Amino acid sequence: MMKLDPHISSLLYEHDCVIVPEFGGFVANYSPAKIHPTQHTFSPPSKNIVFNKNLKNNDGLLANQVANAEKTNYTEANKIINGYVDICNNDLRNGKKVIIDKVGILSLDVERNIQFDPDRTINYLTASFG
Repeated sequence: MMKLDPHISSLLYEHDCVIVPEFGGFVANYSPAKIHPTQHTFSPPSKNIVFNKNLKNNDGLLANQVANAEKTNYTEANKIINGYVDICNNDLRNGKKVIIDKVGILSLDVERNIQFDPDRTINYLTASFG
């Protein structure tokens, strides 16, 4: 089964929300530059990525990205996404973690709620490069 990681990751550079239909959305929130007072270091402005399980409606963004990148049509792209979502849901139900490269890790807590731990090594705010 095809992984959607590179598609989700690349879309987060250009968009503030990437919805994986029937699964949830990755939302990017602006975070200003920070100065660490004791270590005398600073962090550039960035986008903090969070996961919202309530964002499930297909806005077409991910499907269009997959269709263009994989040289297929929109309907086939949605089938690819649905297969990926089925695998992710199955892994979570079975106590496994879902690792989305360059985005973060999804897991279920003891109350069966999805928890998201973002990959903090990636800065999706393109304006902070230069």
